[in-house]
Amino acid sequence: MQWFGSKRALLQLHLDYADGSSEVIISDGSWRTTPGPVLNSCVFDGEEYDATQEHVGWNEPGFDDTGWRSANVVESPEAC
Repeated sequence: MQWFGSKRALLQLHLDYADGSSEVIISDGSWRTTPGPVLNSCVFDGEEYDATQEHVGWNEPGFDDTGWRSANVVESPEAC
């Protein structure tokens, strides 16, 4: 099984906090991206992972992502 084209993601996350407030996080052009350690991943063919490409601390507050680029916003694919 082979998949072609650039990687894409779509996210709409609804958060409800203990204090009663809420927040909705959506994927948009404000997101930043860079290549990571997962080189290939397929439910049938497994995953190729290069630990030398890890970005230590990327998921921690204060991480410096100035070398990353803005996410590319694309149109939704059309139905077949």
